[in-house]
Amino acid sequence: MSLTKASYSMITGAPVNVKDYGATGDGTTNDAVAIPAAQSTNSGVFLPAGNYFCGTTGLTISAPIHLFGENGANIFFATGFSGTGLTVNAAYVKLSNFSLQKP
Repeated sequence: MSLTKASYSMITGAPVNVKDYGATGDGTTNDAVAIPAAQSTNSGVFLPAGNYFCGTTGLTISAPIHLFGENGANIFFATGFSGTGLTVNAAYVKLSNFSLQKP
């Protein structure tokens, strides 16, 4: 008998983990594409503890979503970033338990 590891994204209606969409949270890989990809599921989006680097692009939330993190989850941008950091273009957005750091 073999076992299959289940991820949040395998359970209908469950929050999705940004790591299932390619985010690393390692502080050096640009995760700016993975976070919006996860939010396109129209579920909650979970950020495990880690440092999610979003380069110079900023992060845009464009759908009703609950973006929440585990203790130690951080979203940050490149040194010299001069954009807005986080742009919310949707109603009913809930953000909880992560830090947003702009240099």
